[in-house]
Amino acid sequence: MTKKLLSDEIKFKLLIIILLPIAMSGLNKLEAAENENISNEKILYSKACEDGQMEGCAKLGLIEQDNGNIAEATKLYNKACDGGLMEGCATLGFIEEKKGNFIKAKKFYTKACEGGLMNGCLFLASLEQEKGNHSNAKKFYTKACNGKLATGCRFLGAIEMNKGNILSARKWLNKACDMGDNVSCKALMEIKQP
Repeated sequence: MTKKLLSDEIKFKLLIIILLPIAMSGLNKLEAAENENISNEKILYSKACEDGQMEGCAKLGLIEQDNGNIAEATKLYNKACDGGLMEGCATLGFIEEKKGNFIKAKKFYTKACEGGLMNGCLFLASLEQEKGNHSNAKKFYTKACNGKLATGCRFLGAIEMNKGNILSARKWLNKACDMGDNVSCKALMEIKQP
């Protein structure tokens, strides 16, 4: 059985990292929400969402998710995804994956990846690898890596290490290290020269 490279906890943390810039962005209608209580935030984000600002929909979805209202959060993430915010698509993929609905998860991760969100490609690769589709996993890790997501390069290095392809592993880990991925830099120091 192939080692799972992206745990659910790591995926959740990555999604928070993806959504955090949205939450902290300087959207005019959203700036005041940072200093208000949660109900005022919900009002402002609802208005932004109604006005077509998909970041408002995603932030409102995050609030609903934090409050345990997954059904409402899912509706809001769907609206954000349908409105072109790929972070909403990736979040929907994660929610569906947690439910065990891998077909829907793959659909949302694919949309996020094709929409240019490299974390969507990373999540899609992880899902493919988990399902034993190693060639697809490698394809999407490569897309993430080529899209300047160091984690994609690191995971390609790990795949190559697991196969015993030290030179190829070093190539991918070097690329990730050059992008500032300290885990890859450390792994390079531990790999013996061929």
